[in-house]
Amino acid sequence: MAVDVSSFSYFSPIFTFLFIWIVLYALLKKMEWFGKNDAVITTISFLSSMMFLMVPETTEIVGFATPWVFLLGVLIVLAMILFMFMGVKEDAVTKIVSTNPILLTIIFVVLGIIFLVSLTNVFGNFLLPGTTGGFWDVTKRVLFHPRTLGMLFLLVVVSYAIRFLTAER
Repeated sequence: MAVDVSSFSYFSPIFTFLFIWIVLYALLKKMEWFGKNDAVITTISFLSSMMFLMVPETTEIVGFATPWVFLLGVLIVLAMILFMFMGVKEDAVTKIVSTNPILLTIIFVVLGIIFLVSLTNVFGNFLLPGTTGGFWDVTKRVLFHPRTLGMLFLLVVVSYAIRFLTAER
């Protein structure tokens, strides 16, 4: 019996919204950049996820990159489990993964490649010279687009407002 999953594409923006909201909330809660006020953290993560929905390309980028980042995470966890099966203690594996600069560089390079492939998938071959819409043309179009400038202005205003609201007196 085959299941038709083509209608799930209509729910992609909702899944992206929820994913960004939950991940950003968890990161802000863990980092404690805005204190321990749950209302502020929830508001920031909610508004950021709403901004992602306003630009359809960002939803496509997140939708394309998420499975690859998840796969990278699964491979890292499987490698850690393999070393633990060989007798290495959990604390030693965690310490090596979190403090080894070579391993962290490899992980960030792979994440950067995933991000560039996602951008290429959404915006076309903008990294190749000689193609229509070169890298700088696309960069200028994206950076100076009214939506991008408006989002940056809102981010600056909101960050100052949050800074003054959460400051201890």
